[in-house]
Amino acid sequence: MPITLLAACVLGLILVVLSLEIVRLRLKTKVSLGSGPEERSALVVAVRAHGNFVEHVPFSLILLGLLEREAVGVTTIAGLAGVLLVSRLLHIIGIGIKGVNPFRSIGVVLQWAFFIVAGVIGIQVCATTYGDTLRSLFLLAGGPAGA
Repeated sequence: MPITLLAACVLGLILVVLSLEIVRLRLKTKVSLGSGPEERSALVVAVRAHGNFVEHVPFSLILLGLLEREAVGVTTIAGLAGVLLVSRLLHIIGIGIKGVNPFRSIGVVLQWAFFIVAGVIGIQVCATTYGDTLRSLFLLAGGPAGA
């Protein structure tokens, strides 16, 4: 049973919600990089480009691998992998440009789209393939008897 897939899908959706809050606060405070007054040294930009890559790519690849393991179609997996690759490349280009720019913005939105689409697909796979097992586990864990 794909418990890891279900957990990864839900956590990916939570990551998007947390990221949206950061963007909201960045727009409100007009801080596009880091968490304080604007600092755009080459080192800060390189550290954040690296950090953002490390924060998103491993989780994305785990989620992608779990979907592939559950025999999600090759076209879907290839499409998601392509979106992931393009999102990361655009973000790397865009993070080096001061202020709001289309490269970084599109890269971020594509990363969120990856998590949303992969998360929904994974939850759907879990529900359709393992629905009875998930309901049984829910009941064992003390969920409502009518669930």
